[in-house]
Amino acid sequence: MIALASANSAGSASSSWVLVVAAVLVPGLLLAGPALRRRYPVAWWVCLGFPVACVRVVRTWRPLMAGCGLAVSRKAALMVVSGLVGNGSAPPQPRVPHRGLIRPTRGGFWFLVRLLPG
Repeated sequence: MIALASANSAGSASSSWVLVVAAVLVPGLLLAGPALRRRYPVAWWVCLGFPVACVRVVRTWRPLMAGCGLAVSRKAALMVVSGLVGNGSAPPQPRVPHRGLIRPTRGGFWFLVRLLPG
């Protein structure tokens, strides 16, 4: 029992250090961001700009592909209406092109997109 309690406390201690470091690092970067962007634009891009851009691409990927007409329905519309909507379940999400790993460059980022057949 004692060993089990110490193992749990060791895990919570390491996670608390991560939270402390994040609590200090994030506001520090946000406060120093404008000065960092003016003096060291590459460092600003690596520390702040690129992670924010990655999160934005990942969050908006599916709606963007659907808006561009590159998404493909998983089932025929008639099947969705007759089979799923009547049962109360949500319609299936459309298939979208696969996005590769996002890689930073000096002026932005790039990634490979694998389009769906057709």
